[in-house]
Amino acid sequence: MRYTALRGLWIGTNLPKGFGALPIGSILTIKNLTDEKKYNGAALGGNMYSLAVLSATNTPFAEDSWITEFTLSKAAMTLQVNQSESLISSIKPSTAPQSLLWESSNPTVAAVDPLGKVTAKSAGAAIITAKTIGKDAQGKVLSQLCAVTVTANQNSWITDLTLNKTAVNLQVNRSESLISTIKPDTAPQSVLWQSSNPSVAAVDAQGNVTAKSKGTAIITVTTIGTNAQGNALSQLCTVTVTADNNGDSGGGGCSASSGITAFIALLPLFLCFKRRKG
Repeated sequence: MRYTALRGLWIGTNLPKGFGALPIGSILTIKNLTDEKKYNGAALGGNMYSLAVLSATNTPFAEDSWITEFTLSKAAMTLQVNQSESLISSIKPSTAPQSLLWESSNPTVAAVDPLGKVTAKSAGAAIITAKTIGKDAQGKVLSQLCAVTVTANQNSWITDLTLNKTAVNLQVNRSESLISTIKPDTAPQSVLWQSSNPSVAAVDAQGNVTAKSKGTAIITVTTIGTNAQGNALSQLCTVTVTADNNGDSGGGGCSASSGITAFIALLPLFLCFKRRKG
């Protein structure tokens, strides 16, 4: 679209159609001039005008930069983790500034780039806001919202968790490894291990159980990931700890067997001392 500025000096009461009343020496701004030559004194209906072209410019009129309408392609969307989708904006008229500012209320759930591309980061909800750079006729910035819901990726949902053992019998100071199996393979495989009584049976981060003292403890394994309902899964293993073959119950001090052994060892010395005394 070409715009040309004209200076007009007129005599008379009638102006060209659409001009309205103007004082002598006014600057006439005319849109869409395609034939500058027709705007001369003779071509304006016989009125006595002296019009001269001042300049030609591609700068739009102020009203052409006012935003009259702003919409987004979607007001709501649902994505799975790691999925992306672009929001498409429409600003009217086309002569108005088309640039936007994009913002997410929760970037850890759904992030948005400067072009309106939304990327799901984690399960949850976020609001994407788009704001115009330009303004409407009242001088106001326009904005639109899109509600984003992010769900876990179906391939990352846990469908099953099992342990190789649900019960273990150990002697003090003995160890055994518990092995967890998570399905499907695409789901997070990390788990948390915990003992209800570490003084009886302790468990490390790899599921290795070590018997400490006589008694019973419950080993619990819990998934880091969740199932389709958003819940972590867990399994239990009961550990029963008994004294070792030497009678050691893990509680410290002397056992009965060690006392007998000490008595037998000292018996010859005792008999020898008794004979000398006699």
